[in-house]
Amino acid sequence: MADVPVGVFLSGGIDSSAITTFATRHYEGKIDTFSAAFDFADGKSELSMAKRLARELQTNHHELEIQGRNLPDTIEALVGRHDEPFADAANIPLYLLSRELDGAPKVILQGDGGDEIFAGYRRHNVFSAERFWRSVAPFARAALKLHKRDLKFHQYRRFVDAMQQPETAMRMALMLTQDTLEADPVCVLSPRLKAAVRDTDPFARYRELARRFKDESPLQRMLYTDTSILLPDTFLEKVDKPAMSFGIEVRVPFLDNPLTDYVLGLPGKYKTRLGRKKYLLKRALRGIVPDYVLTSPKRGFAVPFENWLRGPLAPYLRSVVFDDTTRRADLFDEGVLRAKIADHASGDRNNGFLLWKALQLALWHRTYFPGQADRPPVLSRPPHAKIL
Repeated sequence: MADVPVGVFLSGGIDSSAITTFATRHYEGKIDTFSAAFDFADGKSELSMAKRLARELQTNHHELEIQGRNLPDTIEALVGRHDEPFADAANIPLYLLSRELDGAPKVILQGDGGDEIFAGYRRHNVFSAERFWRSVAPFARAALKLHKRDLKFHQYRRFVDAMQQPETAMRMALMLTQDTLEADPVCVLSPRLKAAVRDTDPFARYRELARRFKDESPLQRMLYTDTSILLPDTFLEKVDKPAMSFGIEVRVPFLDNPLTDYVLGLPGKYKTRLGRKKYLLKRALRGIVPDYVLTSPKRGFAVPFENWLRGPLAPYLRSVVFDDTTRRADLFDEGVLRAKIADHASGDRNNGFLLWKALQLALWHRTYFPGQADRPPVLSRPPHAKIL
């Protein structure tokens, strides 16, 4: 309910489709829906479903096409919106959509929270059968010795290494990130900054939550960790700050307090079943949201920043992380960073997440410490710091 026009960010996935379906039932007049399309998306877009659903629900549908080569100004503007190095590239479409709306409508509904309370990620399936995956991990690691060292090899190894961690907290943390212990993101920092963060523990909050929820099932522990760390620290921030910079309030119906309290308290067996994610939500939405949405493989709101860093944004990345200002600031080990960029460009490794973080760190420093490159700040993090 609102006294101003309301719209919906419609990605085409289950969560935003459900919100759009219910919103059209209760909204007087035609509701506006908004979607984003990307170049270099590799077919991972749910845009076609968003268009189809919008047509069936008779919304005023709008699409924004985003091309990597046009993004440097946007990337730099977002650094000023977050006030800290922030590396979830999904803030880009949210920022651009909010800018295009130009304050009308003033309120937007959005689907964050559905995956985190209803178990919508692949890792939730993994933790629903954690004992099995941990038992096969040693054999899988042995089999990897026969696998070609391509992108798939590194993906499988990241999963196997996470499952072989003896600590619950470490398994949860490593399943939440593309980083690995083998390729610690700190490796690209300069010796000075490595020394500054040497005594910090990026996994402290995961250990705290593992102790707090030790009596819960592995799946429930993962869901509680998602809603305690990933959701507030990253996903909600990527929505709130870009949108509010244009005076737009984004509401997240899936995080309505009674709904969240109820669903999080349900046993994990209702949320995944036989490898089917969001089992309960899909059952509840059957006959309300079309089957072509409910049965479609999850693609997510995938921003192709890894592909941009191999293509149209590759020169921009180098121009930022290797410029004179960044060098004087002594942020990076230039040799290691060059090697990571070369590996990524060749396609041998997917270092996109690491390189995106390096880019954000360099831009943040340049934005907030102009003219102070010769006296760079010592980066420090509180004991329960979140992973970059």
